[in-house]
Amino acid sequence: MRRINIPAMVPVNVFIDLEPLAVLTIHIRKYPEHGFFIPFAGAAIVALMAVMVFELIKNPVNGLMAMSRLKQDVSKIFPVAADSVPGAWMYVVFDSMIYKDIRPFYPFDSNPFYGKMDPPEVRMTCIVLMDAAVAVYGVIPAGRRHNKAL
Repeated sequence: MRRINIPAMVPVNVFIDLEPLAVLTIHIRKYPEHGFFIPFAGAAIVALMAVMVFELIKNPVNGLMAMSRLKQDVSKIFPVAADSVPGAWMYVVFDSMIYKDIRPFYPFDSNPFYGKMDPPEVRMTCIVLMDAAVAVYGVIPAGRRHNKAL
């Protein structure tokens, strides 16, 4: 079974959040908080830009991955893209459930995901998914083995 490429997926979600962060910190009044990169099309563009960046920095990233417990290879472009784009879209779905102003299917004005889950449920789902990823990657079992040796 192929695991999700965490080094490809996590930065994409951070990059998507840079736009609202800039709007809030720079106080851009006429620009929506959830603007261009939050709809599915914009998130896919961010993901594909991240794939291009990974292509440029794949050797240093692979070096970092070799030192970590996430021994994942980012040298092949297809697996990186195959995890970046759905990861970005998953981010859009979760954010769309919480924020009414998000238009995931821009230029259409509706948000069919809004209110499907309450914000605490969305956050708890994200925490459970993170915990599942940690368990799948063996960080918890490896940590327990390490502690037993002490």
